[in-house]
Amino acid sequence: MGRVHQVVLSHLDFDGKGQLLEVGCGSGALSIRAALSWPEAQVTGIDYWAAVYNYSQGLCEKNAASEGVAARCRFLHGDANQLDFPDGSFDAVASNYVYHNITGADKRALLLETLRVLKKGGVFALHDEMKPRMYGDMEAFA
Repeated sequence: MGRVHQVVLSHLDFDGKGQLLEVGCGSGALSIRAALSWPEAQVTGIDYWAAVYNYSQGLCEKNAASEGVAARCRFLHGDANQLDFPDGSFDAVASNYVYHNITGADKRALLLETLRVLKKGGVFALHDEMKPRMYGDMEAFA
């Protein structure tokens, strides 16, 4: 998974001097890698933390502390369908293999909600299953 995280972050044209959001942070691994990659960045990870995955805010905070980045990482319980952040809050947003798990969600609306919290000119990297029609017509979406 470490290589996947490196690839996802490599697709962010981010100078590391602002706010980064990870949607669906799970154990916090991608958020922590982002904080390690960009020492000036402030990183926020949000997740619903369904019990089936055995992840939690406490686990994420413990993991960040073990890597020495706890002061620059915060982890919040949240819903990707309704992000509790003002418009344009983040310079960069990343999500790794999460959106396909959000059942009952209109994938286009889900992605637009993520883009709502991204600053104009910000960067977004999404790694997920891109099965035909899961996100609708991708060319139309783009």
